[in-house]
Amino acid sequence: MCLQKRKQTGFQNKFKFHSFKYLMLFETHSLPYIYTALSKPVGLPGIHEFTAMGLLDDRMIDYFDSENQVKVPRQEWMRERLPADYWDKGTQSRKSKQQWFKVNIGILMERMRQNDSGQTLES
Repeated sequence: MCLQKRKQTGFQNKFKFHSFKYLMLFETHSLPYIYTALSKPVGLPGIHEFTAMGLLDDRMIDYFDSENQVKVPRQEWMRERLPADYWDKGTQSRKSKQQWFKVNIGILMERMRQNDSGQTLES
């Protein structure tokens, strides 16, 4: 916005505002988070009791699993642009979600009267 002073007849000064139009481009992106929890360890490499990942436009941007217990960036631009406390808070958030899933899988198994068969809860 531009402010321009304009002289009028008489002794009054008035202000006239000029607005400029900006070209704005809007893009659509997807940002799903995938959480997977198992009722018990399966003993297979790379398969964890709990995993969480964020995907931006179908590319993994962060990852957490129950074995390593740390949220980590999967894209270099995230590592470069986000401060350490972002990852610390994200780790705490994922640990909280891991606990939520553990409790709810227990409830699910109880309601289904399942004791030892593996159950998966995804959100």
